[in-house]
Amino acid sequence: MCQCSDSRIYGLINGIEEAINEEVFRSPFSETQRIITKDELKFVYDVLDEYMGENLNSFKGYYTIERKLEEYGIDRVKAIKIFTYLKLDSRYYELIEKMNSIDSPVELKDLDPFEYEI
Repeated sequence: MCQCSDSRIYGLINGIEEAINEEVFRSPFSETQRIITKDELKFVYDVLDEYMGENLNSFKGYYTIERKLEEYGIDRVKAIKIFTYLKLDSRYYELIEKMNSIDSPVELKDLDPFEYEI
């Protein structure tokens, strides 16, 4: 039997952020989980957009953008999660594939969510 209140169920079904956050971060893994905000995603999109099109050849790998990401507060762990998400959604695919180079740390090469434990 579910040990969940009616208000919790209602909140989850109807997308009430407080109920969702309480449910997601109530798990035993909550201390290791770190939310990736819309602002952080937008920042990564903006950084990657700088290298799309004609500038694609200037992107050598993760080290090309690492400093910008870190200055914004996006460490390697978050970057791996974001790039894996983007790869699975077929976004920025060419740039993400270029991370499989000597200009990226080993944990950012291949970004297979089923082989790399995040």
